[in-house]
Amino acid sequence: MTIGAAGETLSRWIHDLKAPVTAVEGYTQLLLRSATPLDEKQRRFIEGIGASCKVLFILIGNLKLEQELDQDNLPAPTEFGEIDDILRSTARQLERAFASKKAVVRVTCSPEALRDKSLKRGAEFIERTAANLLVAALHTSDEGAEVTLSADRENGEIVIGLTATHVAPGGPGRGFELSARLAEKCGGRSGVEDGRLFIAFPEEIFA
Repeated sequence: MTIGAAGETLSRWIHDLKAPVTAVEGYTQLLLRSATPLDEKQRRFIEGIGASCKVLFILIGNLKLEQELDQDNLPAPTEFGEIDDILRSTARQLERAFASKKAVVRVTCSPEALRDKSLKRGAEFIERTAANLLVAALHTSDEGAEVTLSADRENGEIVIGLTATHVAPGGPGRGFELSARLAEKCGGRSGVEDGRLFIAFPEEIFA
């Protein structure tokens, strides 16, 4: 199979995977908004299914991102959003998806990050980075881990960081590596500093 044919096959797989996950996520939203009352246990169960769809979307998105990076393509930043909303929404959904871990996920944004928190484009880069950092931590954490997802602005960069307790050894995972590759292709950087995993993007790509 040629490289081009392999790429087309992967693109079809990505499309075929997204369709059923999108349908399941849609049904969970319909159930949550249904006129039929749900008790607390039923609501938590349905929300958990929806949150698990979020994890699947992250994994599917990572397949597409890896394909684009391997072809030396840089995805165009398009979506707008606010840094704190992106981080809190992502943390909330993944905390539900990994509910069995009973982890405590906190989100902190520095005053500098909140000074100009609106992103005119590239919000999807921040969301994917935050999600990949959290999945890496929650997937390998022991029960009751404490995880902090943070955002900061420093030296012309937006920095997304993560610290966690009770995380099993084994490295930050493939998702972190992909987000790091994306940041580096944008002119950013990644690494570990004082026990914190971080990925930094140049501010100008969000303007």
